[in-house]
Parts: sequence; C-alpha cells; structure tokens
Amino acid sequence: MNVEQNSIGLQVLKYLLLPVSLIFYLVLFIRDLLYYVQVFSSTHLGLPTISIGNIVAGGTGKSPMVIFLCQELEKINKTAAILTRGYKSSLSSRQNVALKSGRIIHMKDIASDLNEGSLHADEALMQSNILKNHFVLVGANRKSSFLDYRAKNPGEKIDFCLLDDGFQHRPIRRDLDIVLLDYLKPFGSGFYLPTGELRVRKARLKDADVVIFTRAPNLEAPIPAVCQRLLIGKPVHNAIFRTKVGASLSLGKCYSVVANISQPERFVEDL
Repeated sequence: MNVEQNSIGLQVLKYLLLPVSLIFYLVLFIRDLLYYVQVFSSTHLGLPTISIGNIVAGGTGKSPMVIFLCQELEKINKTAAILTRGYKSSLSSRQNVALKSGRIIHMKDIASDLNEGSLHADEALMQSNILKNHFVLVGANRKSSFLDYRAKNPGEKIDFCLLDDGFQHRPIRRDLDIVLLDYLKPFGSGFYLPTGELRVRKARLKDADVVIFTRAPNLEAPIPAVCQRLLIGKPVHNAIFRTKVGASLSLGKCYSVVANISQPERFVEDL
C-alpha cells in the first residue's frame, strides 16, 4: 500500500467515525448541562487554584506554560502543587504519588518497590526535575491526590494549586481558567474525537478567564477569525514558544531526533 492509498484509507476511516464523534459531542453537552444546573458540583480545594488547559487533544504547550507560571510564582516566594493525571503512568485509578525534585516523596496504595523509573510519568518527572521547589501530585483523581498529600503533610507550604490540563476537568472548582489555543489550528481539524481532535465543546470557551494563543507569528497578531465570535470580551494574549537546545549542534552533520510529545513536527521545525 503506498502513501496516497494509506492517506485515503485514513480519510475514509475518519468519516466512518463521524457518528461516534456525534455521540461524544452529545455526552459532552449533557455533562456540561448537568454542571451548569448544578446536578454535578465542583469542589474548591481551599487554595487559590489555576487551571491550564485546552480544548483539543494535546499540542498547545500546556507543560511549558505550567513551568512558566511556577517560575513566576517562585519570584514572589510562592509554592505550587501541580495536579496532573500522569498520562499513561503505571498508576491505577485509586493510586497517587507526590514528587519533589524528581523524587517520590509520598505514595498511596502503592507497593514500596515503585520508583521513578517504573512510574512511567515522564511529563510529571520532567516538571518535578525543573521545578525543584514545587510539588507534582500525580493521580487520576486529582482531588484525592491533593487531599491525601495535604492530610499526611499538613504543615507543608503550598500556596497555589495548578491543574495541568485542567479545562475539561470539572470536579475541581478553579479561581482562574487559562485556556491555550494553537494560533494556526485553534480547533484542530474542527471535528470532535475520535474523528478529530476536539475534546471540549467550543462553546465552553465562554468559561475561560484568559485565552492565550500559542505559537503565534508575533505578539501583536490579531485573533484568528474562527475564534472571534467566541472570544468577545475575553482577555486574549499571544505567546511565542522557542525551543532551547542544551547542546551545541554543528552544521553539516546529521542528527537523529526523538520526541515523545504531541505533534512533534513543530518541535522538529523549531530545531
């Protein structure tokens, strides 16, 4: 099968999945409605809580933004607890761990032989290694992750909670909702999962307190036309990400690039 045939096959598969995407959208709509009429409720964690999220599946720069915010908090002598699911980690739904300076400092319902290597939470470990003065709490139930750690360490200095990838996570009430959108493709292909990349209803952008367009061409670039109606009255900013290479690269040499991130093409382009 050549590349062209493979591409056609993928397009056909996407259209076959459209009914599933419709069901997914309806589930989102009903879930949002139940929160709006307060059949479902959100719980505040008792500390100023900031959510950093998006409305598509990956690829908008949430982790760099979390790191940036924590570094800004450090400048005013504030400490954050980053609450993350630990995507594809080895933890079950009842388990959670706390990390600091890249090391496990707390575990719940986990065998004592678990270590950082067997945790399989690369992004959380990266954040913990960079943000040595902050805590990274990993667990599918973010509320339990925080409350469990807080109960065992009541004297620990934690001033803020940061929900990493938190816009679609509604059980926790937040004080500030920051939503990141890719400037060139704010809604991905425009279809909902699994046909496309949308995992949150576009209408929910009205719940955002701040919208930041990442990978903007410049800081003064206008709001993309497809978003203007949804963002009326919202504080909107542009952000430019730059890739930092830790080693010097020599011209005329060939390099292999390994990236375990969503949409790695952009990382390669930056290099």
